[in-house]
Amino acid sequence: MNAIELGKFISQLRNEKHITQDELAEKLNVSSGKVISKWENGYATPDFNTLIKLSKILDVTLFELSICQRLEKPSLIEATKTRLKSIKDITKLNILKKITIVITILLGIFFGLTAIFTIKYYNQITI
Repeated sequence: MNAIELGKFISQLRNEKHITQDELAEKLNVSSGKVISKWENGYATPDFNTLIKLSKILDVTLFELSICQRLEKPSLIEATKTRLKSIKDITKLNILKKITIVITILLGIFFGLTAIFTIKYYNQITI
């Protein structure tokens, strides 16, 4: 994350919300507007917990803060849906693998018991 780009982005978002540096500092519980000024000029960056608060106040996601640009909400929703779909697909694949293993084990037990029974009682069977 580039400190200068992040600072410009924070400044842009703050101005869109019509919030002064001092007001933002107060909402974030930081010492003064000078801290916000340092962020906006790229001399410092907020810590992670402050970024979380900042994202809520400025109405952006942490991802948008990390790339220093807004994403269109539909594309963000689509990206989330795609990610969830891939997680579902992986989950389904894992379940199918587990089912396959269980079936293989059960078939192995069945054929093993059949073989043992056949060997043990082979001489006693009359047709």
